[in-house]
Amino acid sequence: MIELGNSYTRSCLFSLASNDEAKLSQGSLMARLSSKLFRFLSDESGPTAVEYAVMLAVIIIACIGAVLTTGDVQQALFFDTADILDQSINPE
Repeated sequence: MIELGNSYTRSCLFSLASNDEAKLSQGSLMARLSSKLFRFLSDESGPTAVEYAVMLAVIIIACIGAVLTTGDVQQALFFDTADILDQSINPE
């Protein structure tokens, strides 16, 4: 069985019985869609994809900077610990 969607979709499909009704329904549907599209594109209340991309780039740069800054310190700490363990196992 074919699913026709919600009751609004079914009523729109069944209201297209005659050509006159089809043209009227299609015209009002196009007017509603274009009105909604225009409102969506002109709405500036929420963040856009560009703003999300900028925030993501800043977060990535901050993470890379933190890893590069603390990476040398962590490497030195591990090498020092390895040297201390090596000296305790193999005293010279």
